[in-house]
Amino acid sequence: MSAIAITDDEWQQAVETHGYTVSNGALVAPAAPTAAQLLAQAQTMQNAVLYAACSGTITAGFSSSALGSTCSYPSTLVDQANQNTVAACPSGGMLWCEAVGSWSFKSHTQAQAQAVVASFAAWLNKCQQQLAALIDQVNAATTIQAVQSVVWSEPSGS
Repeated sequence: MSAIAITDDEWQQAVETHGYTVSNGALVAPAAPTAAQLLAQAQTMQNAVLYAACSGTITAGFSSSALGSTCSYPSTLVDQANQNTVAACPSGGMLWCEAVGSWSFKSHTQAQAQAVVASFAAWLNKCQQQLAALIDQVNAATTIQAVQSVVWSEPSGS
């Protein structure tokens, strides 16, 4: 194994930057990324931002009129499991919901709980459809500026 002489600054740069090679006994910096590579990187990053925003919106809660008037329901993964459990139970059960600014644990019949789950499914699908449309926009963008201009906003009608 042979060694090459490099300065401390060159060593630090090589350690911090992926892609350095040795050629003809000299340290060679990686080639600068092409415009296409930079665009692809921006698209990957923006799609990740959109996925995270969509996921956050889905689990931030939704509304349902299962009890006759519109109530807000939580939608973390635990809440979704609880709602599905109550919806599957013939006797129904208790679910957290908020009406007029007050959260409470309210009794739901099986049909009401199924309506809550159906409302969540509609909300989930609306969010996912918006995500798919935004990802299509990102992937069709031809400039980094166009990629970064595609942003998440909460779909109407939670």
